[in-house]
Amino acid sequence: MDAGEDLGRPEIDRPHLRRMLLDSLQPGTVRWGHKLSRAELDGTLYFDVTTISEDNSTTSTSSSVIERNFDLVVGADGAWSKIRALLTTVPPFYSGLTGYELWLPNNIDQTHPAVSRLAGNGSHFAFGADERCLALQRQTDRGVQIYAFLRKHEGWHDRNGVVDHADLEQVRACLLEEYAGWAEEFKDVLKVAGRPVIPRNLYMVHVGTRWLHRKGITAIGDAAHLMTPFAGEGVNQALHDALMLAREIGKAVGGGDGVDGTVAAVDKAAERYERDMFPRASAFMQATWDSVMERFEPGGNEKFAEGFRSLAEERKKGGNDADGGMAPDVLFRRK
Repeated sequence: MDAGEDLGRPEIDRPHLRRMLLDSLQPGTVRWGHKLSRAELDGTLYFDVTTISEDNSTTSTSSSVIERNFDLVVGADGAWSKIRALLTTVPPFYSGLTGYELWLPNNIDQTHPAVSRLAGNGSHFAFGADERCLALQRQTDRGVQIYAFLRKHEGWHDRNGVVDHADLEQVRACLLEEYAGWAEEFKDVLKVAGRPVIPRNLYMVHVGTRWLHRKGITAIGDAAHLMTPFAGEGVNQALHDALMLAREIGKAVGGGDGVDGTVAAVDKAAERYERDMFPRASAFMQATWDSVMERFEPGGNEKFAEGFRSLAEERKKGGNDADGGMAPDVLFRRK
């Protein structure tokens, strides 16, 4: 929505947020070039380390780096988390949705003003009755991120080698074929969309995924509750996880109130965080799944529009989402 009103939900581009968070850390806190390759139940971590020559001309990778003796290991390693695998044996599964990420350059206002107007100054979501979606998100540099998602089988991207993902023209032709029945203004977006081109299969973990607490190990974000982007809550909940876990750890190491700051106290802090995280994340996982089912079912485009009309009415009435907070029961109310 672009109604020109302050709904209390400020937005920030992820690169800018990332820079703010990194700038708050002491130099050397983040070890760049380290990729977690394996983790063990005793907290031993194995890393593949990539180094780049001073002139950036060559890279080399070694698998010899081992770290151990942690008080607490926090898995923040994303969809295919090695840490999650220590907590639950159930892996992510394919959600039934796939597609491409593409981009419009930051001079799109001048080169293709009609496409730029369609993108607007925020986010533009278009859902068809044909199990397809086109999403555009304006960036602070005036570029536009594009997602084209479709209901297809998991191996659709490969199409027996017909589409070369590195060939922009092939990808465009593929998408224009898939969106042939859409309005011309949306096909115009695909005609001018450019690199980087990234194929995207969407995966998720089961709604309500949880585990029995395991001493010295926990997880946050996608590592804990991977979901598709159709409630817009992935990063929000990851940040919420980090905040709640940090608060609990702060209480443990800070002492007071009978807390002794020992390793055992830190582990109890992680357990308290999990008790808060599981039901909170489950609510948004369910809202996300309901949203996917509704938006990508026949007639889902009209139901999606009706959902926003209902939300607008709630705001006018000063309803439970009037302050701009996310409320799954309002945004994704089932008919």
